[in-house]
Amino acid sequence: MELFSIFFYNVAMLLYYAAIKVAAVFSPKAKDWINGRKAVTTQLQSFSTPVNANRIWIHCSSLGEFEQARPLIEKIKQSKPSAFIFLTFFSPSGYNIRQSYKFADMVCYLPHDTKTNAQKLISAFKPTLVLWTKYDFYYHFLNELNLAKVPVMLFAARFLPNQIFFKNHGWLFQKILQSFTRIYVQDTASKKLLANINIESELANDTRFDRVIAIAREHKTFPEIEQFVAGRKTIVCGSTWLPDEELLTAIINTNVFENAVWLVAPHNVTSTNVAHLQKMLKGNSVLLSKLNENAQGNVLIIDSIGQLSSLYVYADVAYIGGGFGASVHNVLEAAVYGVPVLFGKNYQKSFECIDLIREQGGFSINSKQELEEKINMLFQKNTAVKTGEIARSYVLNKAGGTEKIFTFVEQHLTD
Repeated sequence: MELFSIFFYNVAMLLYYAAIKVAAVFSPKAKDWINGRKAVTTQLQSFSTPVNANRIWIHCSSLGEFEQARPLIEKIKQSKPSAFIFLTFFSPSGYNIRQSYKFADMVCYLPHDTKTNAQKLISAFKPTLVLWTKYDFYYHFLNELNLAKVPVMLFAARFLPNQIFFKNHGWLFQKILQSFTRIYVQDTASKKLLANINIESELANDTRFDRVIAIAREHKTFPEIEQFVAGRKTIVCGSTWLPDEELLTAIINTNVFENAVWLVAPHNVTSTNVAHLQKMLKGNSVLLSKLNENAQGNVLIIDSIGQLSSLYVYADVAYIGGGFGASVHNVLEAAVYGVPVLFGKNYQKSFECIDLIREQGGFSINSKQELEEKINMLFQKNTAVKTGEIARSYVLNKAGGTEKIFTFVEQHLTD
């Protein structure tokens, strides 16, 4: 059974790799995925660590998972500054943005999952501890680490009943889970699912809660934006995509909220996309890059990255994009400031959205009319303040995951 399962796993991985090579002809992201992996061998050959150092390998699928790993990485570096951090990514969206992350001594793509690649990487880096973030369950890497007797921790994990681990034919993936020395899950439902297949786990809150709390505590200030929004109700729209922007501009252009100001931070800040957004807006819109003390208008377009997580401090209401596409973006960055959050209908992959809806600190909307109604409701008396406080309390009550997980890490670090 084991050889049979591994054979089909290898075939599936080869087909997947071949499909990405074909896609690379048309897709820049797929091309980055292929080319980035070609450089891994050279990167490993040029990298060396002291024999007695704590060598910690941390894997993240993409940028979102990196945000979960980041509080733990920084906690490790704070506790053991000499520790060598080896950070791998599956996706270009993570690698391209964080390849120069200051707390990592080496950043590269995770090579394609084969037995040979796994052995080469483990032999080159010789990790003393491996931290796996949320998912990306690759048989060869995890099996070779297990054979090498390297402790491997999975954290920030969440499981659903329909996943292959819990199917009759999921034997190989159950074995992958058995490779982990310790598994930290975010909720009791995941813990129960794992217990049903005789895998132990521990509860620890998502480390992203600790991350957004830290960001809010040290948020940037923007005097020119404070002046632009002064005295007006402010709606911050973060990580918006075209469907979000079509909905938002339909409301903005009617001027139904005449004494409100909108800060719109598109997910895609290319000049072409920003120009298209400006064209959709019939009234005065101002670009952050051109904002000055004489600027007037009711829309400020954030045409650069890096500011959004601090801008929510100015919000009375936040609209988080992505909910009319694959999934809603990070609602926690707004909620931590005590801001009620609104988002589109496709929120089912976001446990935070589900929780906030249940606790009435956030709301899903499906149309222009619903969005208008929710903003109107929140603008009444102290409704936004009360709703925002529910959202803020939800975030603060989920703090502490990093400290709990670090107790395991600390047990495997040398002096």
